[in-house]
Amino acid sequence: MPSFNPYEIYRKLFRNPKIRPLVIGLTILYILSPIDLLPEFPLGVLGWIDDAILLPIFVSELVQWLFSKGRGRMTDGEAKSKANEKEEKK
Repeated sequence: MPSFNPYEIYRKLFRNPKIRPLVIGLTILYILSPIDLLPEFPLGVLGWIDDAILLPIFVSELVQWLFSKGRGRMTDGEAKSKANEKEEKK
């Protein structure tokens, strides 16, 4: 039975070059937004849990992508996208 893993889903979305800018923008918007899955107002410090989980994952993926881009390497999603484009041209 497949398990639900939000981290893996987020990683796959982030590594997809076609939607990466959208994922980056929505992540920043969510972290800065007062509207959360766990709102800060009634829950106090407990309301920061969702942000505290998402922020390190986002920073990790962003840094990894920026370093791979600086080294001229493609991420898995970019490589798959490029391979699909080559197949479509044939």
